[in-house]
Amino acid sequence: MLITDEIRNVQWYDIEGPLPSENMKDYDEYFALAILRYCYPDLYMDFEKLDGPDLQNKNGKHGVEVTLATSEVLASVEGNYAKYQLCADTAQKEILRSKIEKTGACFDPTGLSYPVENSQQDKEKIRRVIKKKLSKLNLYREKGFEKMELFIRFSGIPCILSEAGYIDLFAEAKGYETVYFSAPSCLMSYHLLDKKLEYKSLPRDDYDALSVIARFTVDGKIKTDSLIWTGYGKQ
Repeated sequence: MLITDEIRNVQWYDIEGPLPSENMKDYDEYFALAILRYCYPDLYMDFEKLDGPDLQNKNGKHGVEVTLATSEVLASVEGNYAKYQLCADTAQKEILRSKIEKTGACFDPTGLSYPVENSQQDKEKIRRVIKKKLSKLNLYREKGFEKMELFIRFSGIPCILSEAGYIDLFAEAKGYETVYFSAPSCLMSYHLLDKKLEYKSLPRDDYDALSVIARFTVDGKIKTDSLIWTGYGKQ
């Protein structure tokens, strides 16, 4: 991934409104691919976004399933906030605002402050998406995929768990060779065969820039064969 000054200087208010809900899956998958190429350029440069599994290498033997770990409350807040931003009707905006504030979220000058959740709730979010993705493994094996990995992007900042706590959670993804866990400033990888947990630094500025690249790719402003996707470094 090549992060240019132009990408780095993009502000969220420069982007044309919230992403429609039907495009969120594409955004999550492009974001995951961008993070993997940024952290492991030698391993994921030949991967592309397809379907079933979400990311695949060119020989069709290695796949990555992508998922977002969020709670029903946060998903509801994000959905209603997107509607709030797009809504032109004053009365309807007030209804949406009330729904959002009842969850504990607060409006502030920069946007929205989300309700605080605890470590147990965070664990359940991760456990829930792992269980969901385990149900797809047999299908991918039947398709001929010899190596499957799971990429979990965490919505927000997770409560800090112990290393043992993360290992216990990721070990539940039996059948996947690697579990990637992404949050601002860090990418964890847990290798189930050797039970090894590794950390990759992901500076927040770069994380945000990769998010912009994913959004612009969904919007059609950046092509996946451009130097931004196929290059490496900062410009």
